[in-house]
Amino acid sequence: MVTIRKCSNNDIPLLLDIAIRSYRETYEYLWDDKGDAYISRFYSKEILEREIAIEGIGYFLVYHGSAPAGYFKTTENALTPDENKDCLEIEKIYFLNKFKRKGIGKQAMLFIENLARVQHKSLIWLKVMESSIAIPFYHAHGFTQVKSTRLDYPQMKDEYRNILTLTKGINTNSGV
Repeated sequence: MVTIRKCSNNDIPLLLDIAIRSYRETYEYLWDDKGDAYISRFYSKEILEREIAIEGIGYFLVYHGSAPAGYFKTTENALTPDENKDCLEIEKIYFLNKFKRKGIGKQAMLFIENLARVQHKSLIWLKVMESSIAIPFYHAHGFTQVKSTRLDYPQMKDEYRNILTLTKGINTNSGV
């Protein structure tokens, strides 16, 4: 059974642990330093405390049974700065390797789509590394590629710098 729960400050130690472990399992290969600089920049107790307090940002822990399996972060954020569309960005979505291919990602995606409907968002979008094995999963869930860009993070291996932007329209008339 999959359970999804919105995080509060009390969840930060567990969220930080799951976030760092799942990121390393997923993307350590991208980096000359195994992702240490990236993790230091984007994953800290202070960053999570600050972001959890911001309206429009949501962190969610995903459980398989009673075991924490992963997490995701959503942000009410337009696809482009000059866009007027109401969009929901899936800014992060990661699962520990031992919980992959068990239908947990599918349940998380359904949850996010329903969240977007409740929030009256017409589009959900995300960025994913071009080298990611998750791309077929996103395509299977109706996402299409709209853009490809090249990242310039120090320590990132040159052959892995491409990141894709994927979108999916949401029918806000089909209730939850």
